[in-house]
Amino acid sequence: METFINFDSLSNNNQYIFDLNNNSMTLRYYGTNGIQFAHSGSLASQFIPTVGVWYHIALVRKNGVVTGPLGSSIPDTLLYMKMMVGNYGGGGGYNVAGRLYGFKLSLRAVYDGNFVRPTY
Repeated sequence: METFINFDSLSNNNQYIFDLNNNSMTLRYYGTNGIQFAHSGSLASQFIPTVGVWYHIALVRKNGVVTGPLGSSIPDTLLYMKMMVGNYGGGGGYNVAGRLYGFKLSLRAVYDGNFVRPTY
């Protein structure tokens, strides 16, 4: 799955971009820790976003491994029955303060390496 994201504000310290099965696998902005990619509490990667900048973010699952931002990878073979985009699946005010554009969910892995922005 993938999307482009642009934050309008980082004042909400808990903004979920993707949430699978209520925190089984998450991609979220988490205050001074930045954007975190985590699986069942195990942190795989993080980076600090800048307000007003567009980012391309993707999670790719292939051969039992999920690869997220900055090339981080974690093993995963779970079957996910619930997915939330732009908010936390368990309720609450954890929505993204900004814009998501071009969300795409694919049934097969689209990327095998780092995303390279096209030039025109």
